[in-house]
Amino acid sequence: FSGFSIYASSFFTALGNGIVSAVISFLRTCVFQIGAILILPIIMGNDGIWYSIVVAELTSVIMSFIFLGVNKRKYSY
Repeated sequence: FSGFSIYASSFFTALGNGIVSAVISFLRTCVFQIGAILILPIIMGNDGIWYSIVVAELTSVIMSFIFLGVNKRKYSY
């Protein structure tokens, strides 16, 4: 999953949209990972720590798809 988020961030950098690229990177590395590490162990116990990175990457991919869908008409891809 991480490869697609990195691709989407690089894609928006190449299109000259640094804000969206930075948002994807920030959400992936800080918000989703920290949030998953704090929330999942409460719900799932110790296994939540192991699943937190997977959940964070999955939510990052979902956000990347959203950004790609929202900007599809703007960049005509």
